[in-house]
Amino acid sequence: MNVRIWLWLAAAQSIWAGSYVAMKFAGAEMPVGAVVILRYGVASLVFLPIFVRRGIPRYPRRDWLWMIALGAVNFTVSPSLQVASLRHTQALDISILVAMEPLVTVLFAALLLGEKLGGRTIAAGLLSLTGVLVLSGLGEAGSATASDRLLGNGLYFWAMLCEVSVTIAGARLAKSYDPVVTMGLLKTAGFIAGCAVYFGVWDEVAWAQVSPRAWISIVYLGAGASVFGYSVWYWLLRTAPVQKLALSLFLQPIAGTAAGVFIAGETIGPNTLLGAALIFAGLAWQEVRRPPRQPIGGGPV
Repeated sequence: MNVRIWLWLAAAQSIWAGSYVAMKFAGAEMPVGAVVILRYGVASLVFLPIFVRRGIPRYPRRDWLWMIALGAVNFTVSPSLQVASLRHTQALDISILVAMEPLVTVLFAALLLGEKLGGRTIAAGLLSLTGVLVLSGLGEAGSATASDRLLGNGLYFWAMLCEVSVTIAGARLAKSYDPVVTMGLLKTAGFIAGCAVYFGVWDEVAWAQVSPRAWISIVYLGAGASVFGYSVWYWLLRTAPVQKLALSLFLQPIAGTAAGVFIAGETIGPNTLLGAALIFAGLAWQEVRRPPRQPIGGGPV
């Protein structure tokens, strides 16, 4: 791949990495439901001209129902868990946990499809899970916040499972229709589902106390992470090998850690370093000597 493609990838992954800090800032001043609705409301507005320009495919009724369900899971349930998780843990923790997504996808796909898991994959999963516990500070002497951090990281893990399930279940939609339009419709479905689930949440918002930082975070999440990042990813899928695109996922922990430290003022302790090392060791163990094939995961849903 040429330098231009790597620069686009770096921009997309860095913006996704920064979204964890943005969710933390917005979630600190607004209810979870308000963050979710506003984020995907902004994304839906940005996608509106794309719908007008490209048109909406004539999906069969079954695919419309499937799209609504997937949109609700991935763009209502999953972001709700993400925002809730960041009230208990650090944004840099989440950026490290993102690296587990390819491994979690392999494990989850095997369970859903009834395939036999190899010993290497099981061992890699257990090693990475140990890394999550260490990262969360479990067993750290004198840590009063370890259980709270573990709760936050655990909530994000459930959010990751939502995304992985949509990756597996929604593969056919992405292959059958215009991926950008389909992604926009999925986000719009998430926005509508969020409005239904969090009906009445606006009474809980103290509008006068919402800072400019929180509003900037909402715009960043909607227009940056949800539109720019995904659009760049799907554009590059048409011009570069998926195997090489998947490598860019490892930019997120680097960029996310930098954002957590320098923007959110978070700290890196020994447990963070050791936990991250175990997580990456588990992923590397799974990937080494794996037969060449189309990788699962590696990018956004």
